[in-house]
Amino acid sequence: LDAEKKKPKQRTPEEQEAIDKLNELKKQKKTMISILRGISIRIPMMIFGANIDADKEITLRNFVNLVDEKSWNEFMPPGVTKELFKKFSKYYDAEVFVEAGLKIRRKAKAADKSSSVKERVMKIADIFATFKNPDKETVLTPWKVVNRHLIETLGGESFFDEKFEYALHDGENTRLYTKPNITKNSLMNSDSKVLEINSKSGLYPLLACYNIYRQRVNEFRASVSNEVLSREKHFELWEQTLRENIFVIAKTPMAKTISERTLRGYNDYDTNVVYYENIMTDVKTQRENILDKIQTMFNKGGEKLKFDVVIGNPPYQEMDGGAQASAGPIYQNFVRAAKAMNPKYISMIMPSRWYVGGKGLDDFREEMLNDLHLRELHDWLTPEDIFPNTNIRGGVCYFLWDANYDNSRNLTRVITHEKNKIIADLMRPMKVNGLEIFVR
Repeated sequence: LDAEKKKPKQRTPEEQEAIDKLNELKKQKKTMISILRGISIRIPMMIFGANIDADKEITLRNFVNLVDEKSWNEFMPPGVTKELFKKFSKYYDAEVFVEAGLKIRRKAKAADKSSSVKERVMKIADIFATFKNPDKETVLTPWKVVNRHLIETLGGESFFDEKFEYALHDGENTRLYTKPNITKNSLMNSDSKVLEINSKSGLYPLLACYNIYRQRVNEFRASVSNEVLSREKHFELWEQTLRENIFVIAKTPMAKTISERTLRGYNDYDTNVVYYENIMTDVKTQRENILDKIQTMFNKGGEKLKFDVVIGNPPYQEMDGGAQASAGPIYQNFVRAAKAMNPKYISMIMPSRWYVGGKGLDDFREEMLNDLHLRELHDWLTPEDIFPNTNIRGGVCYFLWDANYDNSRNLTRVITHEKNKIIADLMRPMKVNGLEIFVR
């Protein structure tokens, strides 16, 4: 508009009105593009987990019906209802949407035909690498972070180089990192029962399963004089590991199907993946009974489940009904619930705000500072190295809790990371000079 070149005082009322309308249209366009981007980022992972045959089309119309209401609200941006999605669907190319969905699911099905279990794990990880995390969110824990977190706390086989800078290729051997008295009792033990307490992608149990499977392969080879095992035998041992060692809790039905797809693909393998509808409430109010509830869900024919290892990335916050849609932390309740299960080991990743402050975190901070079993704490001063494009004030951390460790005698190992480098690695007490905060 020529009127835009004029100074505001020189414009006629009609010109100013036209400029205001144009600015409003620009603002609306920007908002619509932002909403469309937020929706589009989330769709691929939901299609990956859709409970539908790999060769059946997912259209703009039936996509909405494939996702239950709770999962929709969990995975989609706030305020994007199914009705709003239907209105925005006209901006998508229907044929491109269908073809993109088929491509994702065919990749997942092709992974099932891999020549080895290791190759399948790599292909599934490659699929997830194409899924983008929404800005400022931690919906998806990157495969690199899953590897770094578990390998640095529990040990095992990693699909990354020593510095976790690049992923290994199919022809390269995985990197074994053994932690004395920990690895052989946790992720590389064919008797271990591992629970992920809040799965969205299934990548945590995927890596845990691979490590236990590798141990099972070694044991089987030793029993048959190290003879070469067939592809079928390898995948049979993988299925056995899924059935006997890996347990997964999801807080939405869609997270359940995504995790199942990650672990078994389109194969008819038995998996222990359950949707726990009220877990957000129960970790707060029913912690002492949560193990009994989980036992019932997995229903192992009366067998009393004893989890050896609890791992994962718990939800960080939930809306608490406070002023201006304030959010309260929830991750501390998942840590407490894990401890209530009396495992041998716990390793979780979470925000670091509990060190000094945080809404409702005073009691949790006191518990952590005085917990004799806190063996290791990895403190990340630069959280964007873990979750890019996020703003997690105070940083993030992951820890190793060991039921047989006493830090009153042996202290806690605190490793400080900054910009992907270790800047401090100390054996130290959690509490310093009687202070009621954790001093970095």
